[in-house]
Amino acid sequence: MVKDDRLLAALASLRGRFGDAIELVDHWDGDLLAIGISRRGEATRLVYVSVLPDREGRFDVALELPPKEGSDLPYEDGGWHHGLDLSEVFDVVASHLRMS
Repeated sequence: MVKDDRLLAALASLRGRFGDAIELVDHWDGDLLAIGISRRGEATRLVYVSVLPDREGRFDVALELPPKEGSDLPYEDGGWHHGLDLSEVFDVVASHLRMS
């Protein structure tokens, strides 16, 4: 996978914390600064983590939820977090993907 070194380091830390319980969902292989993360086997609940290139060690996180019943949308907006450090990213991932 070709991604920014800062993102790869953050993903290694996430893997260290959550192990194989998470999987990477790379809808934007051309975007070197962002990647999606889901709980293994639950691809409709996603966390998108992106590096903030002008703020060292900071990330934006966008959340997606499964679509509401009867919706024509592929997902529901689950919120957005701006300028998080890595420990805050861990907390958001754990909460949104319902992992302890």
